[in-house]
Amino acid sequence: MKTKKIFTDDVLARIFRWWAASAIYFFVGWGTSVGFQSTVIDFVFFLGIAIAVFEMFIVNPVVNSMFNLKNPIKFSDKSIMKKVLYRLKYIARTIIILIFVVMTYDIINFSAIILFGLSQETVVLAGEPILFGIFYMIYYTLILGLGTSIRRRMKEIT
Repeated sequence: MKTKKIFTDDVLARIFRWWAASAIYFFVGWGTSVGFQSTVIDFVFFLGIAIAVFEMFIVNPVVNSMFNLKNPIKFSDKSIMKKVLYRLKYIARTIIILIFVVMTYDIINFSAIILFGLSQETVVLAGEPILFGIFYMIYYTLILGLGTSIRRRMKEIT
């Protein structure tokens, strides 16, 4: 009887990516003045840049080297313009994911305030690294799956 592995390469890569996003949130959100910005737009922008750069230059090479996963892009045969566009799309995707995470926190806090009749200034669920990483990975997986599905459909059509 063959047993099914729980911790496949894909699951381990996602755990590593979750840890990385949580760690960056911890260091940038709690450890620098970026976490205390007056607007959430600044926070999302700078945190998005930090997470995207860390993922592009640290997480992705480690994941592709350690685990048996398909590398989405080969940089050795790409022009500089394609590399730049890939990096800009990666940063934009990370910022979009962070916007969804911020909206999730806002929805949870707003719902709790309405449900329990609390003051409008009350923060029921503040940002913290572990839950932030979970929300980040949920949206990361959804957006990656959506992109893969769209590319597959476009390939079927043509």
